[in-house]
Amino acid sequence: MALASASFAQLGEPPVPGTYHSAKDFEWSPPWPFNPHPELDVFELAPGIFLFDDTGIPDTPEQAAARKRHEEAV
Repeated sequence: MALASASFAQLGEPPVPGTYHSAKDFEWSPPWPFNPHPELDVFELAPGIFLFDDTGIPDTPEQAAARKRHEEAV
């Protein structure tokens, strides 16, 4: 009876294996082994290499400080 009430339906497409890069921090952020923001648009740059568009997500204070230090170093 308990198994009959459990739903294991898949809601969307399964995640595609590969490396996922941040569009906002592409130059200095390491790639992710999964898409950390499945709600955002993803573009395939090459087979298995993806770019997620996180440019609309505001920076946290830590990210803003890191970005400022990176820009000063460059």
